[in-house]
Parts: sequence; structure tokens; C-alpha cells
Amino acid sequence: MESFFEWLQGLSISNWIATDESIWSFPTILFFHSVGMGLTAGVMFMICLRLVGVGRPLPVSSMRMLFRIFWWGFVMNAITNALGTEKIDMPATPSAIWAAIERLNKTRKAAE
Repeated sequence: MESFFEWLQGLSISNWIATDESIWSFPTILFFHSVGMGLTAGVMFMICLRLVGVGRPLPVSSMRMLFRIFWWGFVMNAITNALGTEKIDMPATPSAIWAAIERLNKTRKAAE
């Protein structure tokens, strides 16, 4: 998994997000992430309402095309999340998260 994130950080779009001084790089990623979340949550909400019983004349099988929209939104979220974590300096791998926790513990112990 770490090799995937290293590859992702090497992309030119990752460098643009991390180093660009303009105001538009990170908000653009955030916008697409919000659109992906809206697609994912909206489609699942519609399917769940139908399964609960809202819109009984509509067969559940006719909602299959909504799953394609759901997966597009999910993929959009996965990509924008991976791209956006570099800008706000969040660790993206389990080993990086563990290293950050260890650094925080050492800093806390040194302050005591």
C-alpha cells in the first residue's frame, strides 16, 4: 500500500496541490470530494428508501443503474481523499500514522 502512496505523491497533480501558491488547488480537490460524497450518499439514500418501502410501484431491480453512479462517486472520493491528504499534512499510511503517534508521545513525555 505504501508503494501506491509513493507513486501517488510522485504524480504532477500531487505536486501541484502540495506546492501551488494559488488559492484554487486544494479547494478544487475539496469540491470534487464533496461531489463524490453527494453521489455516494445520495444514491445509497435513494436505494435504502426504496428498500424500506418508499415508492413501492418502482421495482428494486430498476435501480441497478444507480450502482454505477454510486461507484463513480466512491472512486472520486478515494482519489480526491488520497490527493487531499498530502496538502493538509495528514499521514496516509498505517506506518506513517504510527510514527506520528510515537512522535506525539515522545514530545509529550519530553514536556513532562
